[in-house]
Amino acid sequence: MIPSVGAQAFTMEAKSPSFQYSSPISPPQQYSQQYYPVSPQPQSAISPYYQSGIPLFELPKQTFWQRNKMAIIISIVVVGLLLVAGITAVIVVVISNGSGSNSSGSSSSSAGSGEYWISSVESYSSQYSSSSWSAKKVIGAPNVYPKFADNIEAWTAYSRYTSTTQFLVLKIEKVVRISQVHLYETYYPGALISIEARDPNGSYITLWQGSATSALSVSRIYKPTLSRTDVSADTIRVKFDFSVSNQWYELDAVKVVGA
Repeated sequence: MIPSVGAQAFTMEAKSPSFQYSSPISPPQQYSQQYYPVSPQPQSAISPYYQSGIPLFELPKQTFWQRNKMAIIISIVVVGLLLVAGITAVIVVVISNGSGSNSSGSSSSSAGSGEYWISSVESYSSQYSSSSWSAKKVIGAPNVYPKFADNIEAWTAYSRYTSTTQFLVLKIEKVVRISQVHLYETYYPGALISIEARDPNGSYITLWQGSATSALSVSRIYKPTLSRTDVSADTIRVKFDFSVSNQWYELDAVKVVGA
């Protein structure tokens, strides 16, 4: 039984009947602990979030999405950008291929316009010599025109008697949509029989075809009306028949006009 404590002092019965202890102050700690044991406090007294040992408030567990939301969003954005870039590249390639020359040799949107002199001679049937009246004489602007003359600065074939299938394959500096071809004929004009353009596949498309005529005794710039003006090319082939006039046909220069 716990003894009563007075205002000034208290008397405590010791464990031994013959011992008494009086003091004006509180009893020693050892007796205080004996008679006033400290009982553990319940969790409800320690924290307002617990009652009878059950938590009243608990942080919710995070899901995989909540823990990794930012990384997932960044990954989706990166993948989306890569897909858009890939689709765009495919579209560009398709458009580029589709804008090229079609199977009939029609012009492409990249074909140039303007006027172009021959930049090089790719091949020829024959030439009078490698220096005088050679095929390379048709390169560039005219050297002889407007003169009507037998001049070594123009091209002619090796023979005027058997030259029924003479030709020159001529190149210009870029692909153009060919609308006109001008031939600067400076000696006995009239031998031209066809003008052709070579498409990207290597096939020749006829732009104009006619017959050789009797030789003229004046120089001229011959501008035949082309049957097709939708062909884009950087190479043309011109064919001649010398046998009708039985004269030395001479060609000074060729100009290609792009639309």
